[in-house]
Amino acid sequence: MSYKIDEDWDANDPSNWDLCDEHETVFWKGTPCPKCKPEPSENSSAAGGFEASAARPVTDVNTRGATANDWFHFDFILGLGGNLLPCVPAGEDVRVLPGSALENKIGKLPSQFNRDGFAHGLKEWQRREILSNELQLWMNDPRLNICVRTGKISGVYALDIDVDDRAKADEIVRAIEAVTGPLPKRWRENSGKCLLMFRLEE
Repeated sequence: MSYKIDEDWDANDPSNWDLCDEHETVFWKGTPCPKCKPEPSENSSAAGGFEASAARPVTDVNTRGATANDWFHFDFILGLGGNLLPCVPAGEDVRVLPGSALENKIGKLPSQFNRDGFAHGLKEWQRREILSNELQLWMNDPRLNICVRTGKISGVYALDIDVDDRAKADEIVRAIEAVTGPLPKRWRENSGKCLLMFRLEE
């Protein structure tokens, strides 16, 4: 499944977005709602899929990264665009740029791919300004996940529950949320370890 890239596409222009009333999903104009079952077009390939004349590049090389809707949610809904960074997901097929500090840290540090397909870190990611054109490049690369910069710079903080036992980790989460209320949680299916995120105003 692939879409033609419109070089004039602007993520900040509301006219470039569509809304699916059924699923309450916002997505790129000219592409199908990701939650609706696609209807094959006359130009669809034998494997199925869509062809569209507009707007958004999609996942035809590597699909481990964040979706367009993920980036939209964190940027426009949560207002975190100024503190979003890309992150190369871990995978055996990821090639790290020789000499990069990213070695053995894939999926844990802000990172991206260079033009030769090698992953590398970003300098001064803790405090550098995030430019809007950078954000558009990152969200247009389906190989990249999203990092949220935490701390005073963003007002977003996290509690890291570094416990492998799922039952014990769940007990800790319940104790915390008994005080704070429900918090966004990041976790893996095969581990009890998780991360709870929250905003704290100065």
